[in-house]
Amino acid sequence: MVTETRIMRNRQWQRQRQKYWTVLGLLLAIGIILVGLVGWRMVHQREVRQALLQKYPVRGLELDQTSAYVDFNQAARHGVKYVYLRATQGGTLTDDDFSNNYERSLGSGMQIGVYHQYSFTANIRDQEQNLIKTIGKKRGSLPLMINIAYYDNYTAANVNRQELRRRVEQFTQDLFHRYQRPVIIQTEAENYRALRGIAHTEFCGELGKSSHPARFVTLPDNQQYYPDGAASGYRMTAFLGNKLQWKHYAQKLPQVE
Repeated sequence: MVTETRIMRNRQWQRQRQKYWTVLGLLLAIGIILVGLVGWRMVHQREVRQALLQKYPVRGLELDQTSAYVDFNQAARHGVKYVYLRATQGGTLTDDDFSNNYERSLGSGMQIGVYHQYSFTANIRDQEQNLIKTIGKKRGSLPLMINIAYYDNYTAANVNRQELRRRVEQFTQDLFHRYQRPVIIQTEAENYRALRGIAHTEFCGELGKSSHPARFVTLPDNQQYYPDGAASGYRMTAFLGNKLQWKHYAQKLPQVE
């Protein structure tokens, strides 16, 4: 009887041991698979990032008063070629950090651009005057940019694009005749399709969703890296062209006195 009990205990222990090693083996296999997947994902993301860095080597920052403090000289050392600074929003609002950012960016070696945040409700003349008055002679070396983004109750589903085109056409033509430079329109793909063809305009569209006459693309959050591969921590755009094309583009822009 004692022998049978001992045999049963040994068998039970062996089954438990076998179960233990089976579970441990499964856990190890799952762990190896997970580590492999994480490693593959990291390698894949790095390859995608490197491919985009090679495809879009000319990159710039886009800043407003909500952005963290920027050392512009350090950004230039990372390879950043330009910066767009928000000056105004709508018909009355101004960016608290515009003048400070503008003055600090001078001497960094980067090309400087200025942008206005478009309002769907504010009168176009009021928006023009707000921008013109605020920037004064701080016009930068790049074309002025109008950023058209949805906010509050304005969405892709309810924006009247015929009205949007009429207003934006008035805004951009007035700015062109005043400064004799093209005006860049930064917006989503839906608006991009509706606004194409407006005279004296260029576009900053969404990555992978824009074609001619887009000059720039907005980089998604997971691709906001400096040209040297370091993470930027800021909103970024990229010029659609190589470094030589960028040099020619910047040189051809008329400089406003």
